[in-house]
Amino acid sequence: DALVVVLRDVTERVKRYDAERRAHLETLARQRDAQAINRFTRHEVKNGLLASMELCDNLKATMGGVITSVVKRIQRGDFDFQDQTTMLKDLSEEVRSAMSSNMTMSIEELDSTLSQVLGTVMAEAMARDVIHQVYVPKLESLDVKEFLTKLTKKEETRRYPFHVKNTEMPTYLMMDCQLLRYIHRNAVSNACKYGKIGGQVVTTIDYDVETRIFAMKVINEAGEGHDDILSLGDRANEMVFAEGSRLKVHQDADDKLISSGDGAWIMSKCAQTLGGTCSIGFDPSGTTFLFQCCADPAPAKAIPAGDASQFQLPPGTWGIGIDDSKIQRRLMERILLQLNVDQSKMLLLGQEPNEVYLLSEKIKPILEQDPTSRILILMDENLDYSGADAKQIFLSGSKVMEEVLNDLSPEDESRLLALIRSANDSANDVEKYSKRAHGFFPKGPAQREKVQETIMPLWTARFSEN
Repeated sequence: DALVVVLRDVTERVKRYDAERRAHLETLARQRDAQAINRFTRHEVKNGLLASMELCDNLKATMGGVITSVVKRIQRGDFDFQDQTTMLKDLSEEVRSAMSSNMTMSIEELDSTLSQVLGTVMAEAMARDVIHQVYVPKLESLDVKEFLTKLTKKEETRRYPFHVKNTEMPTYLMMDCQLLRYIHRNAVSNACKYGKIGGQVVTTIDYDVETRIFAMKVINEAGEGHDDILSLGDRANEMVFAEGSRLKVHQDADDKLISSGDGAWIMSKCAQTLGGTCSIGFDPSGTTFLFQCCADPAPAKAIPAGDASQFQLPPGTWGIGIDDSKIQRRLMERILLQLNVDQSKMLLLGQEPNEVYLLSEKIKPILEQDPTSRILILMDENLDYSGADAKQIFLSGSKVMEEVLNDLSPEDESRLLALIRSANDSANDVEKYSKRAHGFFPKGPAQREKVQETIMPLWTARFSEN
């Protein structure tokens, strides 16, 4: 008799199986997460876009109403056609008075609504990165008091008052503004949800100088069903911050259609990303949300020097904007005008790939002909063109900028501030842009104060020696 034994090493097979299983579970988790977040995002974005469309319809109706009114007055003979100067004056006054107030209000509301929609999309994209633990906090010098105050509309300050408990709190702390905004927004949302309908929601901030602990409380008055919440005891806090969970007394069928109940859970993840914690306490008088984290005072070099609203580039500064999008080039023109760049010293490039390839040839003559001026360059990161043979041409703006800067002499390069514009603002992306160029300029609405706040520290740091 003979016995044959065959041994096989299945270690690698088991490892592959485990890896495939983990990948499958992670994929399912990401899909469930995407569905939960997308339900909220779709709802918020849809409402914002519908409101924007309504405002556009209102603007069109205003225009049509004014034209109809003027035509009727002309038909009635209300204008003196013999005196053309007087007639034109009367017509312009008629149009101005009819359109000014309504159009101004609609345009302001439209701008505010679209900004909110953009903010929602960016916040939810950040939340997804936080959940999957790929978000790296972007700590920057932040005036926390001013930042949180601006999150509340002026007409709502009575219902949402704001207080600073410690008067010795540093004005600027190193903080991630997106994470802080998300935490505060959800804290206020929960306060309204679990508190008195229409009741006051108070935000207070405090700072311990010795321990460097920053604390934010959001407090609301007791609302309907508060006794039921109190009866839950410590379980209430656990239920609020549990994934996919809500306090039963505040669940309803309609609410389930737009939210999975993960807002507070994501908020706790945001707090953990900042190395902090959040909790919620219920007592007979109301509800108190508490967020705490360690926050260092901003170093002197990170604190804005002076009022950014007064910042302008020195007279004679050149401005160059490079983007493959016509709309974005117009936006760059607006940004440069806001920074006091004269149109005669402005170049808007990027319509064709050759304008990108030959960027160095555009810059050198300026440096030679205008030896005392400086140049601000705003370069889009993702440049996409269709070639003659229908093939797509993809260029990295930061890579092109790196080559241009390397082609210049150190003296000429020192007269440039080259910034990369992109919607991708992860820590790795910003680090890459800063290595290849001189810094990062985020894509977003071209609001004057935001443009000035972004450019002033970069400009000051770049040319501080002079």
